[in-house]
Amino acid sequence: MRISTGYQYQSLTKQIQQSYSRWISAQQQVATGKAFQRPSDNPAAMQSLLPAQTLLSRIERLDKNLLAADDYLGNTENTLSEVGTMLQRARTLALNGANAATTKEARDGMATEVAEIQRRLVDLANSRGSNGQYIFAGQKTTTKPFTVNPPGLDYNGDQNPILIETRIGEQTQVNTQADTFFQGAYSDLENLKNDLLGANQSRLGDLDVQALADRHQESLVMRGNIGNKLQTVASLRENNSRLINETKKRISELSEVDFTEAVTQMTQAQTAYQAALQVTSRANQLSLMDFLR
Repeated sequence: MRISTGYQYQSLTKQIQQSYSRWISAQQQVATGKAFQRPSDNPAAMQSLLPAQTLLSRIERLDKNLLAADDYLGNTENTLSEVGTMLQRARTLALNGANAATTKEARDGMATEVAEIQRRLVDLANSRGSNGQYIFAGQKTTTKPFTVNPPGLDYNGDQNPILIETRIGEQTQVNTQADTFFQGAYSDLENLKNDLLGANQSRLGDLDVQALADRHQESLVMRGNIGNKLQTVASLRENNSRLINETKKRISELSEVDFTEAVTQMTQAQTAYQAALQVTSRANQLSLMDFLR
């Protein structure tokens, strides 16, 4: 069967178009580093890419949550650590004040120091986190939680937990409910201050020392709970970092090209396009009569 010149010309034109399209596609891959520009370019790869991208977005969001949890817990632990140090100092003052050899002037000076510890305790009870939130106010994070109402402290926050998703479908409470702790600590210090001013040695050496020791132990228990959560958060962040790297690598494998291979394919596509042009150019030299046959 004889193939007409017209058909040959149409076939060559189609080859030019296809070669040119492959060359342009190869150029785009080299320029962008992407294996395809549209989902229709590689539907099979896109079916795997979309779930990987969704997973990466979810893991990265959890990682931000974990960072926020670490910050909240860390600020709380640091605050309670300073409170514990102050309570230990107050206990030492109680022991010194209970000593019969301690003068009235010395006890008055100790009472002044206790009043300063009370002032600092209120400051710490009203500590703010990195985003300006009051960390001991429950969910009322914009409300200053503690105000002095002699002889004690009033609490203006609430009892609600602050929950952050740290695993898929799992939440962690990052705030510590410490209203009764701070109110109790302030009252213990108030009693100590009054007993120092009144030279009440029996109370100083018995009730005050024990109350401050118990309050310090309470702070250690809270810090222990926070420490456990911090360790869990650190472990989860380490796992997330590994998953993020693995998922990014998978996405890269699906969507990005090997640059060296892409340049080679672009060169080959360009050569094929130029060859198609040359063949067509020779075909165009056919006479009009040949084309019409």
